Amino acid sequence: MSKDKKPNPSKIRISPWVIYGAVLLILIAIQLVSSGTNFQEVKPTSLSRFYQYLDSGQVEKVVFNKSTAQVYLNKEALNSKTHEKIEKKNLLGKDNTGPHYTLD
Repeated sequence: MSKDKKPNPSKIRISPWVIYGAVLLILIAIQLVSSGTNFQEVKPTSLSRFYQYLDSGQVEKVVFNKSTAQVYLNKEALNSKTHEKIEKKNLLGKDNTGPHYTLD
């Protein structure tokens, strides 16, 4: 009598590269969601318009780099008609935290 050997169901083998890829995708997704990346183009503005926004109290903060300045507006200014071209929400539906304008 010969015993019929039934093939053992093979276990699923996952390549280490699949695991590395999945971990990398998860890290990228976490970075995009938590950093507030909005993938929106920052609009340039002139110095005279910047002073108008500053005098009317619409500027929340300004970050200066070597040759440019990034202008962040407050929430009231974002809701005004003056800045209607700036998107209020980012790609993920969160508030657009800026920067909203740049100065060269």
